[in-house]
Amino acid sequence: MTFVDLPPPAEIGADIKKAIIGGLRRAIDVYRREGILQGEGDYQSILHDPSALRAFIGLYRQNPRQLDDIVKTAKGKPPASDDEPLTCGVSLAQVQQLLIRTCAKRVYEKETPEEEPEGDAGGRRFPFFAREPEKKADDQQERKNRLIIENLAFDWQLPLLGVYQEVLSPQQLVALGGDLAAMRSPEAVRAAAALDPTVLRKARQSAGREVQLALADRPESIAGISYMNREMYVFFRKVLGDQAFRFFTRDRQFFNQVASLEKAMVRVYGDVLCYIAPENLDEMERLSVDKTDVLLTALRETLGDALEPALASPAFARDVLRKLVEGLVHMRQEKDAMHAKVLVICQVLAPQVRDWLKRQHAAKKAGGRA
Repeated sequence: MTFVDLPPPAEIGADIKKAIIGGLRRAIDVYRREGILQGEGDYQSILHDPSALRAFIGLYRQNPRQLDDIVKTAKGKPPASDDEPLTCGVSLAQVQQLLIRTCAKRVYEKETPEEEPEGDAGGRRFPFFAREPEKKADDQQERKNRLIIENLAFDWQLPLLGVYQEVLSPQQLVALGGDLAAMRSPEAVRAAAALDPTVLRKARQSAGREVQLALADRPESIAGISYMNREMYVFFRKVLGDQAFRFFTRDRQFFNQVASLEKAMVRVYGDVLCYIAPENLDEMERLSVDKTDVLLTALRETLGDALEPALASPAFARDVLRKLVEGLVHMRQEKDAMHAKVLVICQVLAPQVRDWLKRQHAAKKAGGRA
């Protein structure tokens, strides 16, 4: 995933707005005339409907050449990028942002209930019993809407207008800022809604701009990142690559357990740290770096896709792993010789492990305990 940046702020006065709306009208006419745009809606209907606006932006991305006479730079050429200024004085990215923000304002305005006319029940005849307007709640909602609109710029945000408003607090929106645009699904937004704003700020101190990658991929990893200092974060990202965000979703107790390992040992485990049960890690901590490498290499080579569910099961430590570790603890051979020996043992053991996993799965399905 690439990082996302909101377009730079621009002074969009009445003349520029008029030029943008005029261009939008002409673009609709061109697409409709060429059969690219179906239906009879005008620019107003598009700006009132997030789905329609997103579809129109998608049409332009797929068919930009038909609008070369409308969307052009001061030199009369199509823009080379979304950031190049157009004849109207702002960039294509800023035009898109204006349209999306306008659409969001209209959506949120529709959702604001109108004040009921004051009748007898409202207290005109009995002013002492008149209900006070819920101004505080209204102010809170208006602030939330404003914070959302300030951080809109991309078409994938249009389907998220409702969930933004539903689950995020003003404090979370302030903490997210422009990183709000990094999330591209309702599930990601809902996961981010579980985060304390302070946690998000701490994670940004460790991860910097890469907080966007976490929000896009696994927002629940933000809490784990907040436990890391900058040095630790960089180390795990280097060792685990993008799998680091999966690792960061683990609990703080597990992070403390991993923190006790030597860096060389962490490198040997690699992405196994994303799923290994603490009980299995406990067993394997009895081994040296070389012996751990030997065992994990042999298990990878013999178990394949069964490795993850095996090491993720706490019961694997008691039922299988303990005997393997015991055997390795007492080996006094060169690393290559150890690997050859352990590989043979794991080849014999692999079918048994697969059967064991089937029994574990059946027991869980039947309501038993693994």
